[in-house]
Amino acid sequence: MNQSLLSCALAALLASSPTFASGVDEAKAGLELAEMGLGDLAAKQFKAALGAKDLAPAHREKTFYNLGTVYLGNNRPDLALKAFDQALKLSPREPRTLINRAEALRGLRQHDAALNSLDQALAIDRTLADAHFSRGLSLLAQDRLKEADAAFRTSKKQKSDPRYDLGLGRALLEQERYEEAVAAFNDVIVAKADWASAYVYRSAAYHAMGKKNLARDDIDAALRLAPYDPVIRGYYEERRYGKRPVLYKTKAEVDALASPHVGAPVYTKLPMGTSVDSTTCEPGGWCRVMLGHTLAGYVKKTSLAEVTAETLEK
Repeated sequence: MNQSLLSCALAALLASSPTFASGVDEAKAGLELAEMGLGDLAAKQFKAALGAKDLAPAHREKTFYNLGTVYLGNNRPDLALKAFDQALKLSPREPRTLINRAEALRGLRQHDAALNSLDQALAIDRTLADAHFSRGLSLLAQDRLKEADAAFRTSKKQKSDPRYDLGLGRALLEQERYEEAVAAFNDVIVAKADWASAYVYRSAAYHAMGKKNLARDDIDAALRLAPYDPVIRGYYEERRYGKRPVLYKTKAEVDALASPHVGAPVYTKLPMGTSVDSTTCEPGGWCRVMLGHTLAGYVKKTSLAEVTAETLEK
């Protein structure tokens, strides 16, 4: 974050809580910092709250939990695990802590321990969709594909979430059930057209099916969404797809470049008469342009009339 913006943010926090005298105030400030994406500062604030003598046990449990989630976001599963363990000492039957503890264990590649933590959560409540989903991820990491498949399907029965479709698609892909995998990734992309990982996995399925052009289209879409992602770029190079397609500047492209999405995609040249779907608009006036199940880019709602095949051709 820009240093001046960070200073303003901290000034606002200080203004809203002038003394930081109590542990509760410290914990609240930590939450605000976490919501702003300032994980390191949030962690310091949570630790300051835990050092306060007046923090009640219920607040201590929540603060340890919040500290653990911040450490997960900072890619420190080792520290996250310690924080979640402290939270569980204060509230041993808290399902969300058991689920996040499993995520930390999975980050440490302790998959059996992660499954044990999830079993404890599900013993409390069998309808916890995130617990079934997390079980699927741990089972997938152990190549227990059929069990992972079943876990993801169970999570989907509890509620709709594109993460569950992505997990199921990965399990199906590893089982070489490519058509079913593509269908699952399609569901992800319909819900979250800007998830680059969905295009990468679908590209792998298409490649295995011998549909090289569709595979290339998907990896191109993934690169437009995350042009600097080393995993996606490595996959691109591994498949030897060659150079990325030439990008043609149009008014729609210029508008799309101002999109709030990181690495917003731009438009490639389309054949005359190509049908585009720009009906899905997001808050703030941005609409995504789909070509079948492939994301072509984003465009301002005010420019929709100009997003036609003819416009994109020029």
